[in-house]
Amino acid sequence: MIDETREYLLDNRSKLSFQIERAKHHLAGLEADAIKIINSKASLPAADIAIITEDLAEHLRSEIEALCWAIDHIDHELEYLDGDDEFEPFAGREARSRD
Repeated sequence: MIDETREYLLDNRSKLSFQIERAKHHLAGLEADAIKIINSKASLPAADIAIITEDLAEHLRSEIEALCWAIDHIDHELEYLDGDDEFEPFAGREARSRD
């Protein structure tokens, strides 16, 4: 049962890591103006496109943060399965970074 749980956690950690890298790639493209929002039918003003682009970038940053939090939680669960003597309940990303 513990091996199955560990395998499940590691599999999901791998999937989350891939999603983080993909989101970081898209974010870098947005920030470098390498990705453009197509504006052929809507004919939005450039200022509106800039706002939409920044909103999308902020969304990607939030997604990356949430995915990193999930990986932290998985890592914490893996520590628990490994029998870490100093195991404490998961307090979240902010609490761990304050230590």
